[in-house]
Order: sequence, then C-alpha cells, then structure tokens
Amino acid sequence: MGYKKAVILGNGESRRNLDIPTDCDVWGCNYIYREQISIDVLVATDVFAQHDIYVDGWANDNRCIFLDWVPVPSAGIQNPETLTGNGFEVITNEYTEHGVVISGWKNDLFYTYLNETDCVEHIPMRDIPHRFSSGSLAMWKAALEGYTEIWLAGFGDDAHYYAGRKTESGKQRFEKEREYIINKYSNITWRYI
Repeated sequence: MGYKKAVILGNGESRRNLDIPTDCDVWGCNYIYREQISIDVLVATDVFAQHDIYVDGWANDNRCIFLDWVPVPSAGIQNPETLTGNGFEVITNEYTEHGVVISGWKNDLFYTYLNETDCVEHIPMRDIPHRFSSGSLAMWKAALEGYTEIWLAGFGDDAHYYAGRKTESGKQRFEKEREYIINKYSNITWRYI
C-alpha cells in the first residue's frame, strides 16, 4: 500500500459523514462499496456481501479480501436449482467455466460463478488466529501489511448499518476481537475516530 497510515471504515453509524484524511489508505467492509466513498481495500467475511460484491462487478478491478472464498471447478457441479426442492434458497449468478465459489448461511446457498480474472484475495479460516468479523479481519490484515498507524471509524456501535440495512450487532464479540488484535500488534498506533 502507499501510505504508513490506514483508515478502516467499519459498518457502524459513527463513520457516517466522516472527513477521511488524504494521507492514508482506506479500507472498508461489506457494502461500503455501494456508497460514495473511495476505498482501496474491501473486506468481507459475510457470504451475502461476498456474493453481492462479486456479482455487482466491484471485485473485477478493486482489491477485495474475502474469508473462506474457495473456488472449485464449475464443470461437474450439481445444478444448484435442484436444491431448491430441499428447502434451500439458492442464489446464483450466470454460469461461467472459470470456477464457482459455493457458500451458505442457514438455508441460503450461494453459487458465485467467477470471471476469468478478478482482484479477490482469499484468506482461509485456518490462517487466522480467531474467528473475525469483517472489521476485525480488516484490522488483522492491515496490521500484517506494515502500517504504523491505523484509525478505526464505525466500530463499537450498538447496531451496524450498511446499504441502508440495519443488522444486529455482536458488540461484545467484536470488542474482544479488536482487543486481541490491538494487543497483539501493540507496536501500531491504534486510534478510534
């Protein structure tokens, strides 16, 4: 990345209307790509967000970091529509021969067929020290990339907002994740804004 400082924009309401400094790299989470904010890196652990980001085309030309994004060959994959009769909601995009990522949450199954090239970096779950939310994964990955200062905005709110959709917060779990990362990378100056 180009700067020694990064700003990570979480999904909390407190990041709204923030004046982002120009001397930093900007990291964002989940659906922030739909907003009028210029970001350098987009991080998503949520399978709904990953599918939408990819299908919307944002991952074609922009750096994305996805947790457990494991492509498999498209050929030989069972027709996803056959699963709908078994109580699954299948969400898919147009078939391609370049591979597919199959992911799910509860009764929702995503078949994300891939472009020939994209800008997605896959982080396997086994490569991270804890289960992380998108914001915490962004913090962990930014810490590994050598920033000396990382600012956090939109973290610690009671509810998360992205793309106008309010979601429930795992506030206590998120706080523990952030505390772990900040303690592990205590050589970095961490600042909430």
